Amino acid sequence: MKNTSKALAVLLIAVGLAVPTLNSHATGYKSLTQDNWNYPGPAAIGEREVLFYDQDSVSVPTYLLDTSIASNIYESDPTCSSTKDSRCSLEDFMFNAVLPICKSDKDLNCLVGMGAVDSRGNKIIGKYVQNFPVKAENEFQGNPQWKLPSGGSGALFTIPGANNSGGNTYFVSSSVRGKGGKNLTPIVSAKSFDVSITPVSIQNDNYDCSNIENCRGGGFTKFTDPNGKEVWGIFGAKWNNSDKTLVEYSGIQNKSLHRVAFPSDLKFYVDIRLNFSPSGWLHGRLLDPLLSITKSNEIYALHFEGNPVRVPVVFAKTKWNSLAPSIKSFYDERGAWKCKVANCMTEFSRVGVFLDYASDNLDEVQITDTPSPSGVDAIDQLNAWLPVVNNTAAAVLSNWSVRTLSARESTGSNKCFSDSSRIMGIVTTNSTQYSAGPPEFDKKKGVLNYKVSSPHFELNETPFKGTYNLLMRNEVASCLYGFKKAVVQAEISIINEKGQTSIATTSISQNKTWISLKAANFEFSSPTIKIRLKQKK
Repeated sequence: MKNTSKALAVLLIAVGLAVPTLNSHATGYKSLTQDNWNYPGPAAIGEREVLFYDQDSVSVPTYLLDTSIASNIYESDPTCSSTKDSRCSLEDFMFNAVLPICKSDKDLNCLVGMGAVDSRGNKIIGKYVQNFPVKAENEFQGNPQWKLPSGGSGALFTIPGANNSGGNTYFVSSSVRGKGGKNLTPIVSAKSFDVSITPVSIQNDNYDCSNIENCRGGGFTKFTDPNGKEVWGIFGAKWNNSDKTLVEYSGIQNKSLHRVAFPSDLKFYVDIRLNFSPSGWLHGRLLDPLLSITKSNEIYALHFEGNPVRVPVVFAKTKWNSLAPSIKSFYDERGAWKCKVANCMTEFSRVGVFLDYASDNLDEVQITDTPSPSGVDAIDQLNAWLPVVNNTAAAVLSNWSVRTLSARESTGSNKCFSDSSRIMGIVTTNSTQYSAGPPEFDKKKGVLNYKVSSPHFELNETPFKGTYNLLMRNEVASCLYGFKKAVVQAEISIINEKGQTSIATTSISQNKTWISLKAANFEFSSPTIKIRLKQKK
C-alpha cells in the first residue's frame, strides 16, 4: 500500500488509500475552480488542523451489515452477501446500497441515466461506459419482498461535447441508506437517499496486490490498525486524508478516479427509479434546481436537474499553544479536544484523533477536525477560524449533489416541513457551512430564516458570491402561514452579521406544485437569508 491515514470514524475505523495528485487538464479548458486542490495535511504531533470540506456530498461504499456481528470489530466479518447469507441472522441490520444501472423498464431501485442540458435547453444524453469498480467490495443482492435494494458500485458515463477539464467522463453514484430487521414491520426503515455527479479523470496506478489490503475496494474490510491489531472497518475514498482529489479507486484494475472541474455552461441531470419515495427535505449543491417526481403503480421516477455550484474550502493548521485565545475558548467550552480516543466524536464536529498519539495532553495529540457542513455549531466553528485564514478560501471546488437531510439536521424543524411519505422541498446553497434542516420559521415575525457561512474572499482576493435556492411544496406555505390558497408573493432579504441588508438579486416563481425562491450574488462571511411570504389578494 502506498500510504494510509488513521482516524476515528463514527461507526468503526476509517482509513484511506493515497495516490498522487492529478494535475493534467484538457487543452484550452478554462476552469473557474481549483478542483485539483489537495489537502496539505496531515497534522504533526501537537498540531490542530481543521478542514471545512463537504464530505457529506461524497459517495459512501456499498455494504449490508449484520449489526450483531459488527459490534465486535476485532473478530468477524460483519458483511452479508444477501438476505439468505447463512452467516447473517439479520435480526438487526444496516445498509448502504449504491444503486445499479437499470437494465430494463421493469427494474427498480436503479439508476436510469444521466446527461447534460445546454444553454438552449437541448438535452445531451450520457453514455454508460461501465461500473467502477467493476465489482463492489461488499456487493450484495437485495430482496424485493423486503424492499431492500441491491448494492453495487458507481457508474462511469461519457457525455459527448460536455468537455470538462479532464475529458468528457463523469462518475455518478446514487445510494439508498437505511436499517431494519427481518422480524420488524416494515422490515426496512429509515431510508435516506443521495446522488452525486463528479467530472473525473481516470488515472493509471500501480497497486501492489501481493498484499490484499492494498487492493481491496471501498467498503467494510479487514486491515491492520496502528496498534498492530487486525480489525474490520470501513475503508474508502471518502475518508482519504492524503488525497482529496480521489473520488474512487480500484486496486484490482490499477486505476483511480480524480475530481476535475465541471464545465461552466451546462446543467446536469440524473434519472432514478425507486420502489419508495425519499421523504422530508433534501439538501443540494445545485443552482436553480429542478425536481420532478412521478408515481405509477408504487413506482417512483425521480428527475434531478441543475447547474453545479462553486463551494469554498477552508483549511487551517497550527500548534495548540499558538492557537488564538478565541478559538481555544471555543473548543474548551465544548470539550471538543479534551478527550480520549473512546469519546472524541462530538455532535458538532467529526474529530479524528490519530491513534498513534492518543493522549490527554493537548501538546502530544495530532488532531484533524472535519466539521459537518451543517448546523449552528459548525457555522460558529467556521466563523471562529475565518480570521486565522484572513477570511479567504483555500480553494473553491465544483459540486453537483443532492441528499436527504439526516435526522440530526431535521431535529426541531417545524411540523409543516415533515411528511414521511414524500419530499416536501429542497434547499440548495454554495456556502461552505449552512443551517441544518429546512429554514427556521419565526412565527411571530412570519419570516423563514436560513443561516450560511463562507469565507469572504477567494484566493485571488475576489469576493465570493453566494447562491441560495428554496424549492418547497405549496402546501408547506399554506401550513406555515395558514393561507387558504397558496398563491404567494415573497420578500427576500440578506442580512449580514452587522445587521445590515446586503445587496443581492432575488426571484420567485410558482406553479401548481412548487414555490421556487432564489437569492444570488450576495457576499459573506455569515449572513442570514430571510424570506417573508404573503398571500396574493
